[in-house]
Amino acid sequence: MAYIIFIVALYLALCAGVGVLGEKRHIGAGLAFFLSLILSPLIGLIIVALSSINDSSGNAKISSLKDDLKEITELRKTGVLSEEEFLQAKTKILKN
Repeated sequence: MAYIIFIVALYLALCAGVGVLGEKRHIGAGLAFFLSLILSPLIGLIIVALSSINDSSGNAKISSLKDDLKEITELRKTGVLSEEEFLQAKTKILKN
């Protein structure tokens, strides 16, 4: 009986491990755990490995670029920046 409990606990621990690995991937922790539980931890691990990585830093950078461009566009519209200064600032923002 203790042998069966050990095997079940090991199986659940492996499934939880696959879930943790799936946390930063597109598949997510819950689905990775569920698929590992239903199919097997090895199949779940393969699915997690094939899932794309979430890249939230790229979205933050795009959002920051948009904000910077909006800001200099407003400054140009209000006359704080000349057209030449606007183009220089825009080039500098897009290069970073």
